[in-house]
Amino acid sequence: MTAESEAMMKFGLGLDLKGLRGFVEAKMTALANDPYECAALDGMNMAAVQMVQSINQPVPPLVYNFKGFFVELDNLDGIDLESPSVPESIDANAVLAFDNVEGLIAMGQMMLPPLGMMELAADGEPVQIPQEMLTGYAGEVFAAMTENTLALSSGKGASGNAKSLASATDGADPALMVMSVDLAGYMTLMGDIQESALEDLDDIEGMDEDQAEALKSMTDAQQALTDAYAEVFDREVVVIKPTSNGIEVPITVTFR
Repeated sequence: MTAESEAMMKFGLGLDLKGLRGFVEAKMTALANDPYECAALDGMNMAAVQMVQSINQPVPPLVYNFKGFFVELDNLDGIDLESPSVPESIDANAVLAFDNVEGLIAMGQMMLPPLGMMELAADGEPVQIPQEMLTGYAGEVFAAMTENTLALSSGKGASGNAKSLASATDGADPALMVMSVDLAGYMTLMGDIQESALEDLDDIEGMDEDQAEALKSMTDAQQALTDAYAEVFDREVVVIKPTSNGIEVPITVTFR
């Protein structure tokens, strides 16, 4: 997956856990067998020994089937900042890359029997998730899976999105992590959250006139800063990728 879209927020992570374990084990074993002589680095020597012991603990094979995930959040209009209730509907997509998704679903059915009601097959066709599994969420959520991919989608075009995401292929360069944020939308949301929090503070009993005036000034200043930020910045994209030179982290910020 890539970060090139107009969605409010995207986040993706790709990880070869078995490869990571082998890399960490090799480095920590080498350090444990040939520790630093400097007394100031004794803590690192001890940490290496403890890390080797931890890595050697048995791990369920299913863990190494995890390859990564991708989440896209576009519409937050259904969220009420003043209520802890579940939003009526949001536009969101998620993809899990996992070897043997059918095995994962079978294990999930033992913990969540309603999963057995879903005729979900590894053919990429979308199936609606039973409403009783959504714990109060009123919107429709569709799932689709292939042998190595599980996609979930809610909101506009959920059924079609789940189907396309489940079978999507990506020709982008491999990356450890990708994040894309609509800065204007994010800052507007943060401003709304902050404004709501400050309004709650205004109800505190015992607040005198000076404190109330200071609170109002703070609210106005924060709102002005948020509005200015949203007018200037457009989007930020962060990519973390392994290269022959080590880990590179290119960051791109676009302006309006």
